[in-house]
Amino acid sequence: MILVENILLKVADKVVTSPAGARAGLTDDCGSIPGYENLVEATADPKYPERDQLLEWLGDPKAFSLDGINRYLKRLKI
Repeated sequence: MILVENILLKVADKVVTSPAGARAGLTDDCGSIPGYENLVEATADPKYPERDQLLEWLGDPKAFSLDGINRYLKRLKI
């Protein structure tokens, strides 16, 4: 999810960046936002029976790349 905090009208060179963020993005077939939240909770519990398989599929849900997000935003035609 991306939260737009400010839109500047009549700016010749628009620069879109993210100042901060958290978590990796949703993965395919995770059940939308509620399903993703459930996956994040399950992977945080070391005693969850299928935790290793979920981490293999999902990756680290806490992973976030600010540089990666900003590279993506710069490619957008806004």
